[in-house]
Amino acid sequence: MTTASGGQEAIDIVQAANNTQRFDAVITDLGLPHVDGYRVAIAVKLASPATCVILLTGRGWEIVEEGAVPADVDQVLGKPPKLRELRAALARCSRAA
Repeated sequence: MTTASGGQEAIDIVQAANNTQRFDAVITDLGLPHVDGYRVAIAVKLASPATCVILLTGRGWEIVEEGAVPADVDQVLGKPPKLRELRAALARCSRAA
């Protein structure tokens, strides 16, 4: 597991990994300072289209209900996610891969 302290650091890590390290999933919060989760999702998909992006947000149900899930986001979970929801999201990522 690799962690980042912010959106830009997450982008830098994924871009630097290039072909040396594969990320199966990236979990990002929507409300990050400076670089939000949407921008993280876009950058992750540009660098590694097969990487599953899970977006955490306090408005998760609204985004899904309104059909406003961005194209670069594979799954949206409300905050705080329940452990079973997170496990299920990661299982869906692994099945999709």
